[in-house]
Amino acid sequence: MGSTPIIVIIIIIIIIVITIVIIMVITIIIFFIIFVVIIVIIINVVITIVIIMVIIIIIIIIIIIFFFFFIFVAITIMIFIIITIMIFFFVVVIIIMAIIIIIIITIMIIVMIIISSVITVITMLAVVLKATTPTTTMTSAVPTKMLTT
Repeated sequence: MGSTPIIVIIIIIIIIVITIVIIMVITIIIFFIIFVVIIVIIINVVITIVIIMVIIIIIIIIIIIFFFFFIFVAITIMIFIIITIMIFFFVVVIIIMAIIIIIIITIMIIVMIIISSVITVITMLAVVLKATTPTTTMTSAVPTKMLTT
């Protein structure tokens, strides 16, 4: 009778140890599962955040590329417009200068014709006056000292 309580105590101790081990294993498994789930959730969140950041960075890069492309296109269009305006103004200035030069040349030609016609009229008048006036008036213009010597 004295040996049975020791066996019962040993069995109870074994049962308690087994239950403690089972509880520890179950809690370790639960903690592991919770840890894995938390790690998976964190990894998923990080992956989604990284994907979102990559998408945002790609969108920003595309916007910047399009912005610079549009700026480049606008700059080239402005340069083209400025060049065409400069060429137009250059052509207009050349045309205006040519017109001014043509006008100046025609005015000079007209003035030269007028001057030459006036000179011819004056010479003709002089010839006519010389022919009509007697020579004494021409000699009277010469000083008397020259006549005496």
